[in-house]
Amino acid sequence: MGTASIAGSDCFSAVRRVREELRSAYVQAIDAEHVLNRDHLLMCLNNVALAHKQGYNKMNRLDSELLLVLAGINNFEDAVRSLAPKEGGQAVLLFFSDRREVALQALQAFERHTDARVQELSFINDRPRLSRVAELYGIQWEELGCPSEQELTDALAERCAVFYSKYR
Repeated sequence: MGTASIAGSDCFSAVRRVREELRSAYVQAIDAEHVLNRDHLLMCLNNVALAHKQGYNKMNRLDSELLLVLAGINNFEDAVRSLAPKEGGQAVLLFFSDRREVALQALQAFERHTDARVQELSFINDRPRLSRVAELYGIQWEELGCPSEQELTDALAERCAVFYSKYR
């Protein structure tokens, strides 16, 4: 997992090319404004993996389904519109696979196809950013007494967990 500043069209083109080259790799690019922290993504990804393992998944690819769960929307096109990296903004990039070396190859292929360099995921989650992320997900941050980053992470994880019961 990492972040990169990259033009939206370049990002989508590179993601598509990596998926074509490495069929067993999963790659997803998400607008960094919609990601609170690493735990937020990993908890959502865990829910997606569990859905695929137990057979109640909605889409064939885990990386595509991740967008549905993160957005909390049962329509793929709407989820893409909501979470797609914005032109000139930062993208959070996820590279994953059943095998670590395949995920690493996917990251290297992505960097080969773009001018971007993927860096370790890190955010400064100050109060204004916590508030913005909460608002993006419809969480009334101030009404909850301005919860800590961990409390907001827990609320976002809960929101991801409810996705499958909401859209079964």
